Amino acid sequence: MKMRSKVELASSSNELFAGLFGIEIEENRVDLSRNSLSRFPHQKELGDRQGKKTHFQTDFAESMEELVTDKHATMKGVLEQMRSLQSILHGTLKPNEIIWPMSMPPKLNEDDVDFVRNTFKRFWMADYRKWLVKRYGIFRQIMCGIHFNYSPSDQIIAIFQSNHHIKRKKRAQTELLFQIAQQLVGERWLITYLFGATPLSENSDDQLFGVEQQVVPVRSLRSSKYGYENAKEIHVSYGSLSEYVNDLQHEVNSHKLFSESEFYGPVRLKAKDGINSVQAKGFDYLELRTLDLDPFDFLEIDLKTLDLIHLLIVDAIINPQEWNDEQLDEAKAQNNQVALQHPTDHLPTNLKQQASVIMKRINRLVQYAPDSLKVELEEALAAATKKLIDPNLTPAAQLIKFKKQNSLMDFGIQRGKQLKQQYANQSVAEAFPGINPDAVNQYIEKQEGING
Repeated sequence: MKMRSKVELASSSNELFAGLFGIEIEENRVDLSRNSLSRFPHQKELGDRQGKKTHFQTDFAESMEELVTDKHATMKGVLEQMRSLQSILHGTLKPNEIIWPMSMPPKLNEDDVDFVRNTFKRFWMADYRKWLVKRYGIFRQIMCGIHFNYSPSDQIIAIFQSNHHIKRKKRAQTELLFQIAQQLVGERWLITYLFGATPLSENSDDQLFGVEQQVVPVRSLRSSKYGYENAKEIHVSYGSLSEYVNDLQHEVNSHKLFSESEFYGPVRLKAKDGINSVQAKGFDYLELRTLDLDPFDFLEIDLKTLDLIHLLIVDAIINPQEWNDEQLDEAKAQNNQVALQHPTDHLPTNLKQQASVIMKRINRLVQYAPDSLKVELEEALAAATKKLIDPNLTPAAQLIKFKKQNSLMDFGIQRGKQLKQQYANQSVAEAFPGINPDAVNQYIEKQEGING
């Protein structure tokens, strides 16, 4: 059910494109003296990892950093803060350390695997981590990616609530978030095609691929059935809101999942007080989990990518499609097919036609965008259109140009060194955009005085 007529949309563009956005980026530290995951500890100056509002966290491994932005009203605001966070993180690296620029980890020998398995400083997460090691092993858990977070504005929720005759605001927000999540899940093959960037694994013995190991390179191992997915016995349906909630509650309450954090669906709906609070309090935001790191971008994600995702979200609000379990199963199979294509392959004919329909829909939406957003949204659309015409422009296709003997180790090392140098060469204004340089300098001087 469409939310408003075109005439109504034209007068409410600020409402339509409003919302709060944030990203989380996972990335591995690598020690160049070993060309493998770093064994240096997470730096204390990055803050308390046990705090809920920290911008710097670690994930499965001590070397696996996670950078978390605040919520912002614009994509540019998100990227400005991420640049500051990346600058701070790079500033804490040891002389021999780099940030690995790709989602798939570097080559690990058995000693490295043992170190990752046995070294974990977040004691409050120890039981969960042991569960993950036993269930999934090491390699799947140290793949890195980007999570995109979105919550709708009060105005959008109010429009949706009115159009659907929903009494409670929280219920309207929950239904709207599910509507968006469902469509993103159904169309994730398009996201995989445009932004997939995990063509191979450096660890052929990592048991990710089993007896069905595919011929590499591919578009996105991480987004395929061999990537960051739950154990086969876990089932959470996106067929309806009630199915999603009931399935996830069942998997958690029956201890098939350690907690809802173990649910690795392509989109996760997040509730402040957990899945069992949803009936009373609803969902607060959604988390798109399918994006690979972009090794060619300074921040590992760019504005065009975020804007394209934003357009798909707006499209899901205005032009929701009908999705049932059968269609969603087909969409999952289509995503796997696209993920395991050679990076230079075109989309299959049926998906190319679907992509054309989607692109036409979101292209029409741009006319309703605020003037301040139109140019950047048009640029995002133009970039995506070029990739659909020529798959050689996609990040996976660009990445395999650097492949040597079925490895990207040399590329990863050189690119990591290059990025570290670029961060070191920044001015204060470049490293901390949107923040008064004098205030930053005063803070740095104060910290140096404390540490000195």
